[in-house]
Amino acid sequence: MTVEGTSTLHDWHSEFLNMEGKANIKIRDNKIIEISDIVLEIFVGSFESGKSGMEKNAREALKESEYPVIQFALTRLEKLDSKEILGIGLLTIAGVTRDVSMNVGYSISNSGNVSFEGSLDLNMTDFEIEPPSALLGTIKTGDPISIQYEVFFKKN
Repeated sequence: MTVEGTSTLHDWHSEFLNMEGKANIKIRDNKIIEISDIVLEIFVGSFESGKSGMEKNAREALKESEYPVIQFALTRLEKLDSKEILGIGLLTIAGVTRDVSMNVGYSISNSGNVSFEGSLDLNMTDFEIEPPSALLGTIKTGDPISIQYEVFFKKN
């Protein structure tokens, strides 16, 4: 999962390297016919940018000590076509939960594994997160961020 944003200095991107999830997905003729449950947990401590100061500021802004996990729970699904769905769910970041919806592309491997990919644009302040700053506030992160994700579920 990649997160992109802006700052007064330059655009930036970072990644969350560790997440877990579970899903109940019914497939017929290589198409999803039903998803009754998807829950994803993204671990705040796995935020990596290659810059220790930025990582520290981001983890503090995300209130890692109180809320070490970002969670998405699917509440509703609408089929758009044979390879794209509209996922509607609850996203919880830093203890604040908001409804989100996103177009999600998917593919199914020959072995029945499912991959989802898409993006979600949001504002940090929608989740009561103060955009991080550095150097006594001379460098400020922009409020809008874009999240690109690719999630794989293994058939069991």
